[in-house]
Order: sequence, then structure tokens, then C-alpha cells
Amino acid sequence: MPERGFIGRWLTLLDNLNVSETDVFDHGEEVAFELAAIRSSLANLRTFPFVEKRMSEGLLVLHGLHFDIASGELNVLDKATGSFAALTEV
Repeated sequence: MPERGFIGRWLTLLDNLNVSETDVFDHGEEVAFELAAIRSSLANLRTFPFVEKRMSEGLLVLHGLHFDIASGELNVLDKATGSFAALTEV
């Protein structure tokens, strides 16, 4: 029986993700799906009025990050290009 709480409903939003062909080519299908899920989650968060309000007030900034456990690489979503790149500076 599927979970019916907030998390279960949130995960159903991933059913029809648009996975980038470029991400599949660059990272493989699994990671491409993960990156698409991050983009989708950020877009969904922006639909909450309290999130949008804080963002417009400059009190909240959303970032997309993907951590590859195998390589230890942390990738960050570039808001301008919509692509992920390795985080090189902290």
C-alpha cells in the first residue's frame, strides 16, 4: 500500500519527470533521474506561498545540490544554465 502522507504525495510528483538527454549522456540514466528530481523538487518548493514570500523578501534562497557517494563529488545546480557542475570552491 503506497504511503499517503506528505512525502508519499511529494514522490508522486516524480512520476513524469523530464529527464535531460544531456544529463543521461553525461551522467547515465540513474544520475540523470536524480538531477531531474532535484530540479522538480525546487520548482515544487517555489509553489508554496510561504517559500515564495521569503524568497521575494530576500530571506530565503534555494539551491540544488547532488552528492555522488561513489566519487565524493558535490555538484551544484547553476541557476542560469540549469545544469549541474562540480562545486570547486567553498
